[in-house]
Amino acid sequence: NELMASNDRTLRDEDGDTPDWIELFNSGDTPVSLAGWYLSDDLQNLKKWQLPAANLEPKGFLVVFASGKNRTADPARLHTSFRLSANAGGAVVLSDAAGQRVSAVTNYPAQVTDVSYGRAPGALNLQGFFTQPTPGK
Repeated sequence: NELMASNDRTLRDEDGDTPDWIELFNSGDTPVSLAGWYLSDDLQNLKKWQLPAANLEPKGFLVVFASGKNRTADPARLHTSFRLSANAGGAVVLSDAAGQRVSAVTNYPAQVTDVSYGRAPGALNLQGFFTQPTPGK
């Protein structure tokens, strides 16, 4: 839904750091189990980082830090094993337990510090920059 690949002051993690982040959104009317699902920044390796068993509630958001810290014990403080690239051509892919792509933002443009990038609300095919990032909202 939304990502930030150059975070300087927008969102801090539990360590006080400002890592990159990825926001997932469940636009459906039923909870989605993320058990066994994956996030990746590599189109050739869709199973790069496995999400823990957690439900994404209807119309709910989940923020995952792309910090390289690789933390899964606390579903409220998730950290991928990779960081995002702020350079043009980056990607974020969500895959299901079978490794099939469910959602992706690919070949995104060069990122601007503290400006997020993602999908426009209600327009899944329209992507762009958000000067007012909304992680978790």
